[in-house]
Amino acid sequence: KDDNVGVVRFIGEIKGKKGIFYGVELDDAKGKNNGSVDKVKYFKCAAKKGLFVAKTGIAKTNPKANKDAPRVEIGDTVQCKAAKCKGKVRFMG
Repeated sequence: KDDNVGVVRFIGEIKGKKGIFYGVELDDAKGKNNGSVDKVKYFKCAAKKGLFVAKTGIAKTNPKANKDAPRVEIGDTVQCKAAKCKGKVRFMG
């Protein structure tokens, strides 16, 4: 629905948070951070271009998606539901 575009730069746990998060670098400065949470750097990007989305907020956008999404691999294109952005998985950790 929205045309915000970004790249998934991080997938993993965040210190002090429960669950798996996707760190997305947005093309436009519509994010919430620079890839850091509570002074811990998870990926690098410009101010307001970083966004962390819970695993439940990610849906695959490529044709090989399955009903059990979000099963993703490096290189998959994903969509952040709540933030209305798209990106490509570049790192999992």
